[in-house]
Amino acid sequence: MPSHTPKLTQNELTCIKLAAKMQRRAWRSRYVDAFIPRIPWHHAFNQQPLHIRVLLYFAMFLLSPIWLTGWFLQLLCNTALFPYRITATYFISLSLIPPGERNIQGMHRATQRYLDLSVNQYIWLVNQWVEVLYGEKAKRIHTMQYYLDKELVEQREITRGALINMDPYIRNHIGSAREKLSRALGYY
Repeated sequence: MPSHTPKLTQNELTCIKLAAKMQRRAWRSRYVDAFIPRIPWHHAFNQQPLHIRVLLYFAMFLLSPIWLTGWFLQLLCNTALFPYRITATYFISLSLIPPGERNIQGMHRATQRYLDLSVNQYIWLVNQWVEVLYGEKAKRIHTMQYYLDKELVEQREITRGALINMDPYIRNHIGSAREKLSRALGYY
């Protein structure tokens, strides 16, 4: 019985392999980072007066057995899951179908449930997708970083230059920048 599901093109398959490669890199860096214990509330230490900082250090000293136990358990979990996570990136899911939209947005939607990347890794990945799907010339003209910077400038104009923490909203800005990039490039 013939299958009526569309097949991935060679460029789409290359994009998916790039995404898997970037995901492996992300898992490796997270695994290495897990070996370094992070101090809780580290961002609060430098912003507080001296007497508050002393209290925070004292509280941290008292809570250090609990904190170190939690860190060690997290390290054990990461060590146990690391081989599975890396191995899973080498297999392309049979449920993966070609993107409905033949553009960057469609490529994102087709792979988003498999990706867990940092902002910089995701920007690199989208730039690689542009090169694979649209060519080297399009990559030089249309970069994800350009559209993201443009989006952040527009946001700064809306807030009248007020300095606000953009970290909680960065995923929204990336989505909007990806949409504008997709519109600018069109279909492949």
